[in-house]
Amino acid sequence: MIYLCNSEQGNLAVYLDVHAMERQERGFALSGTLGDGHYEGDVMVEVGVDVAITFADRWLDRDGLETFFDRVDKRMVESALADAARTVVDGRSDRQCPDRLSGGFAATDSEPHRAYGRRQDSVPVVSSGEALWSPSA
Repeated sequence: MIYLCNSEQGNLAVYLDVHAMERQERGFALSGTLGDGHYEGDVMVEVGVDVAITFADRWLDRDGLETFFDRVDKRMVESALADAARTVVDGRSDRQCPDRLSGGFAATDSEPHRAYGRRQDSVPVVSSGEALWSPSA
């Protein structure tokens, strides 16, 4: 679970509980539950050159999502989601306080698959020497 921000009233913490992370052709997609204690809804954050955010409740529970955004500024949530997703995927953050993260994944040199686009000169972590197969033409 990742702490994102506080509601505008300051009494509710907005969080993201990441359920899945998958590699896509141009980056990664994280899916999880976004909530503040009164509302929970599914969200997908796609991280690549740009960040795209999809709130499932735009179609499933529009009223619940609008009530949530009445309590919490939508732009602040989208910014926090984008930053949290970048941090989960490759360890970089645009925030001044990266210690606000209370969980999630972190990319390290031992996990280059979680650092998409971070190191262009990386070498394979696992190597078996000579190939045990020969390609057929």
